[in-house]
Amino acid sequence: MTERTAELLTAHLFECTRQCRELGYHPNYFEQQLHEVGGLAASRALLRPSNREGQTGFQRIMDLSRQDLTVEHAVLDERFSALFTQQERDLARWRLENPAWARGL
Repeated sequence: MTERTAELLTAHLFECTRQCRELGYHPNYFEQQLHEVGGLAASRALLRPSNREGQTGFQRIMDLSRQDLTVEHAVLDERFSALFTQQERDLARWRLENPAWARGL
């Protein structure tokens, strides 16, 4: 993992939050986490199964038909995937392939 790649991930996720805002979704908690701990730590926190904020945000973005703006999509992006463990990548892939996982949780 390189520090530069982690910085690029953070910049990418800030751009995703900007686009979400343009679409009417305001991921305030996630944006706060980006400022406080950076993109890698914020992404890992949202990948934890018990994180309700991640579930809500994921569902909102999927409802907008913008899978490309999810943390899960960034985890699988070839520019950033080496920052994450195989387990994290597998979970991200599963969530994107099964978007209803967050409904009703």
